[in-house]
Amino acid sequence: MAKIQIRFNTKYLEGTRPDLKWRVLVDGEELLASVVHVHVSCSTTEDLIATGETKWHVTCFGRVEWQGDEAHILE
Repeated sequence: MAKIQIRFNTKYLEGTRPDLKWRVLVDGEELLASVVHVHVSCSTTEDLIATGETKWHVTCFGRVEWQGDEAHILE
């Protein structure tokens, strides 16, 4: 099972795809999504990231299946 963290992409308007409003981090690897469907238990966390900033996530464990740019988090 992977550790999955979800947070809002505050820089979504700066990219070429402004519909990708969610950052989905899977074991630390970041991907962008337009919609995230969570089908597992989750909780909010406050995490210190590599830049030294504190970020807030919805955190869960499972696997991600992609349907286009939509992420589905499953067991």
